[in-house]
Amino acid sequence: MLISVGGGSEASWRKDGHELFYLAPNGGLMSVTLTASDVVRASRPTELFRIQIPGDRRSPGTAYAATADGERFLVPTAVGDPPQTAVTVILNWAKTLQR
Repeated sequence: MLISVGGGSEASWRKDGHELFYLAPNGGLMSVTLTASDVVRASRPTELFRIQIPGDRRSPGTAYAATADGERFLVPTAVGDPPQTAVTVILNWAKTLQR
């Protein structure tokens, strides 16, 4: 069964198995409802919201977590500007070591 024609990654099921979440290539967190009777049917994908996963956070598995009911999500988010890296230059360090 085809769920997304545009691709996706990091799929995760709602606890009851009736909804599938995945991350679309454009950063949208998508939802697809699945119903089963004689045949499994999938709804059209719906974008819940957009997320930006920090580049250093990407790892195997999902970069987000959904509650059991699929109503709330935990998403790592970069806040503010990235920390500045400080460089300390010590002049005459050899003389300091002789003391």
